[in-house]
Amino acid sequence: MKHSINKIFNNLIMILTLITMISFFLGLAIYGQNSSSSKINNLNMQKSILSSLTKLNKEDVELAIIQLNGKSTQLHYEIEKLKAVYQYDYLGQYFLNNSNEYLADLNELSLLTSSFNQKASLYYTKESENEDIKKQELQKSYSYLANHINSLLLKELSYNQKKFYLFEKVAILLFALLLVVTIWYRKRLQLIYNDILFLYAVENNKKGYGV
Repeated sequence: MKHSINKIFNNLIMILTLITMISFFLGLAIYGQNSSSSKINNLNMQKSILSSLTKLNKEDVELAIIQLNGKSTQLHYEIEKLKAVYQYDYLGQYFLNNSNEYLADLNELSLLTSSFNQKASLYYTKESENEDIKKQELQKSYSYLANHINSLLLKELSYNQKKFYLFEKVAILLFALLLVVTIWYRKRLQLIYNDILFLYAVENNKKGYGV
């Protein structure tokens, strides 16, 4: 009986350890999921900044250049933030295995942003020569960059859908495991409890018989 009790409790400890590890994984995944919201907010903010840079007032060129320089710097800063946030996207790195694709997309975003900033710098000057051409080039660069950001947003939504399916499967597995463990060990522990009561009754009878 002693061997049976030891075996049951050793197995119980092992299963509870497994459940703890799965729960820890879910905790990390949920924590990492917050990075996805940060990335989406970041990309939407970049789109807003880009849109504003195409509508600066050329009548006050000096002010326009100041605003352009400030917002251009902010755009590159936001890209660096996207790289930093990805460090906490554990599901994306280790389960979806999208690190190379994600970093390549950010490098492309950085290049397109630099190109856009260059076109904007050429457009927002006191020189009026070839202004229509410069404006067309700026709009074209803006379209390329905005489309790339939109593609990043769509990819992030796709990643989130895959993450949700993974969450769902792990949650179902954890629930099923808890249910099986509860039912199985409830019966086993009840048997042990009955055996202990039986042995206790036998011991009391022996003492009564001796008296």
